[in-house]
Amino acid sequence: MNWLEAGLVRAGLRYPDKEREAAFYEFFVARHLWLMQAFLLGGALLSTFSIVWYEAIDPIHAPEAQKIKLLALPFLLGVQALLLLPVARRHAEWLIILAPLAALATHLFLISPILEGGVVYSAHPTMQTMLFFVAFMRARYSYHILVAAVSVAAFVIAHRLSPENTPRLFEINVHFVAAVALSILWAAYWHERLYRRQFDTIQALDSARVAAEQANQAKMRFLASASHDLRQPIHALGLNVYALKNQVRYPEQKEVLGEIEMAVGAMQRMFHSLLDLSRLSAGLVKPEPAALSVNELMRELESMFGASARSKGLEFRLAGCHRRVRSDPQLLRQILLNLVANAVRYTERGGVLVGCRRRGGMLSIEVWDTGPGIAGEELDSIFVEFVRLGRQGREGDRGLGVGLAIAREASRVLGHSLTARSRPGRGSCFALSVPLTDEAPAARPAPTAAASRIEGAFVVVVDDDREVLDGMHRLLSLWGCHSVLAASGAQALAALSGHERIPDLIVCDYELANRETADDVVRRIHQEIWPDIPVLVITATGLAADLGGRTKSGYRLLRKPLAPEALRTAMEEALAPPSAATATTSI
Repeated sequence: MNWLEAGLVRAGLRYPDKEREAAFYEFFVARHLWLMQAFLLGGALLSTFSIVWYEAIDPIHAPEAQKIKLLALPFLLGVQALLLLPVARRHAEWLIILAPLAALATHLFLISPILEGGVVYSAHPTMQTMLFFVAFMRARYSYHILVAAVSVAAFVIAHRLSPENTPRLFEINVHFVAAVALSILWAAYWHERLYRRQFDTIQALDSARVAAEQANQAKMRFLASASHDLRQPIHALGLNVYALKNQVRYPEQKEVLGEIEMAVGAMQRMFHSLLDLSRLSAGLVKPEPAALSVNELMRELESMFGASARSKGLEFRLAGCHRRVRSDPQLLRQILLNLVANAVRYTERGGVLVGCRRRGGMLSIEVWDTGPGIAGEELDSIFVEFVRLGRQGREGDRGLGVGLAIAREASRVLGHSLTARSRPGRGSCFALSVPLTDEAPAARPAPTAAASRIEGAFVVVVDDDREVLDGMHRLLSLWGCHSVLAASGAQALAALSGHERIPDLIVCDYELANRETADDVVRRIHQEIWPDIPVLVITATGLAADLGGRTKSGYRLLRKPLAPEALRTAMEEALAPPSAATATTSI
């Protein structure tokens, strides 16, 4: 660092870090390039105007003055053209300085010697024009110092070229040049200091934003990681509670176990919500748009919420339509489920209405309720995760306050507009705008008349969690299944070696100890026992959705904690004959 750069650093006009200084240069030029271009064009127009001006005030030297200005014009217009090129951004300040300096050099060294007393008439208009440019071009302070020095040098050169006119020259120009130069230097100093403060503020805000994003990503990674360890015992708890509930005889015991089962179900829903939110926020969800029937969506909402809403004394109405929309089926259902669940939860009197409105090429799917409503200043905060606004439904203050946050994130991923409006004491309306389509929905296989029974099935269960294995054993015994339990692929093969019967089904955890996966286990069993054994894979991570409900080998993937009823349904579908098997999605 030389003495000039050191002085600029002390004056607050230069960053010691060269990379930071280069970033400031890009920031500075980006905000002033258009001004540079505008004032270059203004300088060219001023030079043109001066031709007429000289004709009026000094007709004797007008022809020479016209030559001077006509020589200055190409420099001004040339730099103007150069500044339009993208590469000029790296050298914008030097280019903008070049124009007036080149014009000044042309005047002093090319034209002045042929003019009688021409220094007076050639030097001072050019210097004034140059100072005019510098005053408005917003170059950095170091460039202003350079131009001021060149301006002083111009007077010295003028004195050397035409000493007889020096007194007149100074009489006419010295006060003007000195005043303008000092004003420009003073204004330029504070102008650049202001912009450097603005740059520092923007940099600090960007750093804070990046830090916040990193913290949010870390939070979501923690939630995803923690959920894996927490889902295992909850999954085991759900299996054991279900098995125990079906074995007790006394009503009091059944009632207690029913309460425990409800609590376990609430925990399962919370974990599913946390994982869904973490995956959406982390950008792990990749939408797969397809055509969907709106009426089919309405029927699903009726089956899921109709009974519970009416049990609260609410009127639950669905006003569907025969139109089709294009969206990701799973994400769209997730949005609507969360919106309707929120409406049913917080509405105590009146009812909930789900309807549709066509708006051009979009369909607005709206969820209306007669709940307590939301104040206008709180509407934005309801979409923030873990915010509850102090509201409480009949079911108590259960839940984490992430339902609307999931709906917002899912709508963002899909590119759908989700809006809310509300009147305190009157109710709320949530509207999701989905694009319409004329495409026909994909054909869905007809459901089977009766699912295959799992009683008597021979099931291999592989899981490195002892509690999960015990719970699965009790559950399968309750369903009349024979089971072989193992913590690894080697244990499973060793246990099966003593059986003459080929397993009917493999149920395996996705991630096992020693980096063994379900794909590894199933591949070994298929190779050494039988190649066509159906497979269900269960995981405590977010892989069930990340992989589209399938492992790398194509096996159906379910996620923990898994409700026993959902597990039984999946087993029945896996054991069903191929002709009766139905298309399924991850649970």
